[in-house]
Amino acid sequence: KEEPVLDEAYILNAQVIETEVGYSIRVQYDDHGKLTLDMTSSGNRGRRLAVYSAFWPTGATNAEIRWLAAPLMSRPIKDGYFTFTPDATLEEARIIVRGVNKLAKKVRD
Repeated sequence: KEEPVLDEAYILNAQVIETEVGYSIRVQYDDHGKLTLDMTSSGNRGRRLAVYSAFWPTGATNAEIRWLAAPLMSRPIKDGYFTFTPDATLEEARIIVRGVNKLAKKVRD
């Protein structure tokens, strides 16, 4: 079983951004995350990076855990920003981003 390359411990900020075709989630990593993302994307060009999340949809009684994306790493990601289009509604994307930011802050504090 593969272990996560990065998790919320290395996230500085996440946000939902508008794109030409809808929206995406952009995650900004700290220095360690930036280096890890650079090494991972450089060493695995042409492969996919799977993204999953556990979140609480509005009105849900249980967390939903699911794969959100598997973007192709076609070039090295050197700036520490990882952007992907989630398999999620805009509302779900916003819930995920709020949760990620809250958890990342809690881990850093």
